Amino acid sequence: MANRMRSYSWRVMAVMLLIGAALLIRSFAKLSGVSPGFDPSRVVIADVSIPSVKYQSDESHVVFFASLLDRVRRLPGVEAVGLTESVPLVSDFVSSFEIEGRPAVDATDRPSANFYAVNEGYFRAMGITLVRGRVPNDADTASTRVVSAINEQMARKYFPNEDPIGRRIRVSQGKGEWSEVVGIVRDVKQYGLDSQTTAQVYQPYRQHAYFSAYTLVVKARSADTAAIVPDVRAAVRSLDPGIPLARVRTLESVVSASIGSERFATVLIGLFGGAALLLAAIGLYGVLAYTVGQRTQEFAIRTAHGADRRAVLRLVLGEGLRMSAVGIGIGLVGAVLGRRFLAGVLFGIDAGDPATYALVAGTLLAVALLATAIPAIRATKVDPIVALRG
Repeated sequence: MANRMRSYSWRVMAVMLLIGAALLIRSFAKLSGVSPGFDPSRVVIADVSIPSVKYQSDESHVVFFASLLDRVRRLPGVEAVGLTESVPLVSDFVSSFEIEGRPAVDATDRPSANFYAVNEGYFRAMGITLVRGRVPNDADTASTRVVSAINEQMARKYFPNEDPIGRRIRVSQGKGEWSEVVGIVRDVKQYGLDSQTTAQVYQPYRQHAYFSAYTLVVKARSADTAAIVPDVRAAVRSLDPGIPLARVRTLESVVSASIGSERFATVLIGLFGGAALLLAAIGLYGVLAYTVGQRTQEFAIRTAHGADRRAVLRLVLGEGLRMSAVGIGIGLVGAVLGRRFLAGVLFGIDAGDPATYALVAGTLLAVALLATAIPAIRATKVDPIVALRG
């Protein structure tokens, strides 16, 4: 009886853990399939910061970074090079803004957007698609009108019934000048693949010359991104030997790390679920093997009275499947009652998804059938004469 109860408990645990694992696996698959809004393949990012003591004027900042972009762009292994003050999934810079012609509101109540000071190559290096208009380029300088590109989310939310191109916005970042919207680009995921898309504003880095720290975004021509790093590092040293190329990493590793906790949770509960399934199968096999051993004479008498081997086989298989069905049923009820604990960590799938529950139940029944088959077959091979003599 104790062995049977332990067998039930392992099956119940296996059901609940396997349902959790299956839901997390499906959730992780959906999350992994979400587009970040950019193409991370063959992209290396690295931080470059120039000391304000040596580079004191805004003009010196622009000259240094423009020269650096030009040198890196000329490298044979480089397809495109960008410059940005913040990188999606890595760092952010939030700025409030107002729209010309809209009622003025208090600064604390203004809408906000992620702000990026970039060059034109940033969009090519990141693979961010231009929808309409144009993006900031090198012709946009401190002496020209201030311009902005915005993302689709910002256009939908703040310009729902009008064309935002040609309208003017004023962001809190910088000198507070009105900026003309000249383009719309695709949305990117700033805070994670499972996060809501934010409003985003891109302005020319040359019009924000006070920034002294940027991230280089380098798109390599080949998959061997490590090969271009020494050349990029040499390009920085050629301009100033005292400036390091810091925090070098691939954009693919950044995207992968952004879902690292979800991956770990999926693997962990999957391992626990697999272990529980194995123990449940071993427990069921042990209980049935013991039962068959105890009922050897019963099976011998049944056979001696004309019962065929198939009847004995059905008897043992039926008992094993009934035991499994009870454990699976209790486990399904427990999983339904506990689904709220998983609801908050799932992405794109309901915690009570019936297809997942059915898949796990079917898998466990199949495993139970295999675990039952060996004792059942052994029961059909009982020799009545030998068993009754014993």
